[in-house]
Amino acid sequence: LFQRLIAKYELVTPIDEMLSILRQTECSLELYPQMKQCIASLLAQQIEVAVLTNGQVVQQKQKVANLRLQELFPEIQVLYAAEIAAKPSPLAVEQLVHEKGVTKKQTVLIGDSEVDKQTALNAGIEYIDVCYLIK
Repeated sequence: LFQRLIAKYELVTPIDEMLSILRQTECSLELYPQMKQCIASLLAQQIEVAVLTNGQVVQQKQKVANLRLQELFPEIQVLYAAEIAAKPSPLAVEQLVHEKGVTKKQTVLIGDSEVDKQTALNAGIEYIDVCYLIK
């Protein structure tokens, strides 16, 4: 992907430098209002909520910080799949289930990609596409 970007725009910046910029750049991100409401509602019902994010850990931590997720919802646990096993491996979901003391029948993965859907399938849990929630 980066090679095509470099070729298309005749960039001279090395890939490592571009990745470093991408992983460390602060920007303004917002949760969809419907997701904020969903999370708030789940937490109000004392339902455990966790975030499992895939990808390069430094970049994902920056994304979580940019979303102000833990500032908005300090009770949410954030797991970085790459520190355990990248999605679609079920290992991170299984670790969350174990740590939270819940069953797979009590667990739902809300995601936005085929990888998320496959992760849920591999872990034997339900899946909801986030697009369904934000319509």
